Amino acid sequence: MGADSDDDEVLAVGFDNFDVLDGLEFAPVSSERPWVVAMDRCRAAAALPQRALARQQQVCFMKVLAELGGHRCHGDEMREAGVIDYAIDTVRGLDLHDPLDRPLLLWSCRAIRKVSCPNRLNRRRVRAAGGLPVLIPVLDCGEEPVVLECCHLFKNVCYGHGVARNEMRELGGVNALMRVLLTERFGNATWRAAVALCGLCWATPLNLELITSTPGVMEAIELRLGDKPPWKTAVGLKALRRHLALRTAGQGGASVSGSARPSSRREAANLAELARAEDDEGQEEDEEEGETDDDDGDDEQGAEEQQPSPADHCPGADKQPALASARMSSCSAENAWR
Repeated sequence: MGADSDDDEVLAVGFDNFDVLDGLEFAPVSSERPWVVAMDRCRAAAALPQRALARQQQVCFMKVLAELGGHRCHGDEMREAGVIDYAIDTVRGLDLHDPLDRPLLLWSCRAIRKVSCPNRLNRRRVRAAGGLPVLIPVLDCGEEPVVLECCHLFKNVCYGHGVARNEMRELGGVNALMRVLLTERFGNATWRAAVALCGLCWATPLNLELITSTPGVMEAIELRLGDKPPWKTAVGLKALRRHLALRTAGQGGASVSGSARPSSRREAANLAELARAEDDEGQEEDEEEGETDDDDGDDEQGAEEQQPSPADHCPGADKQPALASARMSSCSAENAWR
């Protein structure tokens, strides 16, 4: 089935089954692409004088954007059409503690998360559009489904993006995730927060120091992730364990960079090469194992719902022999590290 027919099918599911009310005057539609239709109608709904009706209509069309964002083939076109920017602007205009705004807040965060997943340019667009300072306060809204979605979003956005990982710390995002992790009344959101924190510490020594020096955080991470964390999360978890062991032994108190230093020169070179390969070509895959996301009935597509094979660690091996060789060396080092 071609891309056009896929779009028609998703559009039919979104617009027919989301109980869109009759009698709404929509703005003229300038494109046949379904995400542009959904954004146009969402903007028109926002202009309705009845706030409750406006929010209900906006939720309907934001659901369509989230559904479309789950299809990797739409990633570039949705970014270029401004879907990420539009969803971030929607969150910016909401009251995080107003029950009437929470459904739209949830689906806006989900749309950003879904669209940011397909490729590196989409993930970096979230930061370029000013998404981090807008989305970090959402972690303190107190509504678990929204908080869970936001934790998942940050794990996606910061994957392979060292600048975003550092900016998360500077804007208070790491502290906010640790607060979620230590909130006893949260269930699945604490698991997602632990996964996000492990991702944020990768190749980022200041984040390692902050996480391991905060009382109770490492214990909570170990409790939530258990003995078999998702494979990407395991890399960050091992870095956290090493850093904590060095701190405990008194070897890392004088210098953060020294305490995060790998145990050998060869390991340092392998880790640096792996970080470069991840930063240049990394493709995010949602880590759904170990989680029951009751508020998200849709499963991720393609590679997101499969456990990656060793070959998946090194995509493009047949196209770029030099980069593939470096990646395979890095993958071997990562497997040995485990």
